[in-house]
Amino acid sequence: MEDERIKQLSEALSNPSCKRILNLLSEKELTETDIARELKVPLNTVDYNIKKLISTGLIEKTSHFWSVRGKKMPVYKVSNRKIIISPNKSNSLVGLMVSVVGSGILALGIKKYLDWNVVQNDAVLMARDSFLQSPAMAEKTASVVAEIAVTGFAQWQWFLFGAWVGILLFFAISLISERRKNGKTSKD
Repeated sequence: MEDERIKQLSEALSNPSCKRILNLLSEKELTETDIARELKVPLNTVDYNIKKLISTGLIEKTSHFWSVRGKKMPVYKVSNRKIIISPNKSNSLVGLMVSVVGSGILALGIKKYLDWNVVQNDAVLMARDSFLQSPAMAEKTASVVAEIAVTGFAQWQWFLFGAWVGILLFFAISLISERRKNGKTSKD
């Protein structure tokens, strides 16, 4: 928030002349002379405010043409840019990415563990019981148990579980980083 560009941007957006120029340029591309004529303000006022708007990146030069007197006349338009003002953009983005990836890995690990356990336990028990009845039945039972184990939870349940874990991880990481930040500032 201490960035000089934010200060320039807020000054430009709070200036009534800059706002009028922005509104006019949002409708069509114009030169400084055309802007002064349309807004009925002095050319030096337009020039001053155009420089402010260019330095903030709110407007840009598109082209130019030559006047009758041989002077190069730049044409201006509103920039097609998005401006994001965020004090801690990197920390929250990194925390979010870590929590999303972590939740995905954790959900996949739990799913694989449960699949393996179900196959191991249920297949052994059912195959043992069915083997006592008939060896052919034991083979069918083992394949059915393996198919059930692979299906496991429904996909939405895994997604929901992963999302919850992701949110918890995100809040935990945010809390830890906030405590570290507060610890550093209190020591200074």
